Amino acid sequence: IIFSTCCASILSPVWFLFWLRPRFVFLWAHGREGSSLAAYVSRRVLPSLLVFLRIMSGGIHPLEESGTLTNLYFYLWKKRANTIESGLEVKVPNTVVYEHNFPKGWYFWSEQKGELERRVGKEIDTEAVWREFCSKKGRGCGANLHGDLDVVASYLSCTEDAEGKLQTSVEYFDREGLLEFLTKRMKRGQGVLQQFVPPNGKYNVTMQAVWSPHVTMVDKRQNSFALDDHRYPIYQRVVTYEGPTYYSKEAFVAPRVEAKVKSICERLTEHFYNTEHVRIARMVLYFRVDGDRDVWLLWASNIRIAGKDVVDLAPRYVPHYTAPGEPEPYPRLYTGEEEDEDDEDGGEG
Repeated sequence: IIFSTCCASILSPVWFLFWLRPRFVFLWAHGREGSSLAAYVSRRVLPSLLVFLRIMSGGIHPLEESGTLTNLYFYLWKKRANTIESGLEVKVPNTVVYEHNFPKGWYFWSEQKGELERRVGKEIDTEAVWREFCSKKGRGCGANLHGDLDVVASYLSCTEDAEGKLQTSVEYFDREGLLEFLTKRMKRGQGVLQQFVPPNGKYNVTMQAVWSPHVTMVDKRQNSFALDDHRYPIYQRVVTYEGPTYYSKEAFVAPRVEAKVKSICERLTEHFYNTEHVRIARMVLYFRVDGDRDVWLLWASNIRIAGKDVVDLAPRYVPHYTAPGEPEPYPRLYTGEEEDEDDEDGGEG
């Protein structure tokens, strides 16, 4: 224990200096070019420094727990501090992040630059958000196959249940509902307002990707009601994973789409390691395919960072139980219980 403590106390400052060196080089280069050092420090260096200090002090990463839903988009947008390369090339619809009842950032995909962009502070205008979310161009993440589509946006927020556990709730808005949310709602909790991505079909569908270093599982659920069937409320026509299971059903995932989703997950974990220098142990992401067959990343419900409390996520196999005398179709797993039972009964080892 003493040896480990000494090593940690020596290596931590060394690692910190190694992490800080390329950033000072980049600052010096930008200063010579006449760029704004203050803006660069506030947007790039300070957030990374705060995350480093938080992790080294034993705290959790901002992406974990209650920050999973709202902080994901910042790290998707974030670029490596010592380069001028673009961030992760993953399509994300117009998304406004709310914290403490105020919009913290507006993230959107730029087709011209081929990257995720961000607006902050005064750049987030309520009228501009409503106009962009409701316009045909803003809603058209790909071709809109639904001529009479009334849903324009969703709002996902983190709340606590009676036991104090975090849960995600969702609301869906038409044009009037979105305007009321933006202008009249007095309290908006921690959450994300996101432009609705019209699916490639008559029914709304969402894909769920559960990623771990060992395996990636991609599933899909399809809503049971047509999007243009106005006999039912918007919520019942749109909800999939984020609502009761009786409103949707499991659906087939095309191999091409499944491979695309898995590729995005791998690139996301690599991007996160390059920008934060920590590894993801597990994450649950949600996607949708639009009318142009493009895959859009919607939101995340769970992200865990590798560390001392990482759970082994290798596949678990349950022993197959058979009737007495019936041959077992699969080999039984050795758990050590058989030997313990023999010892207790006085049997031979």
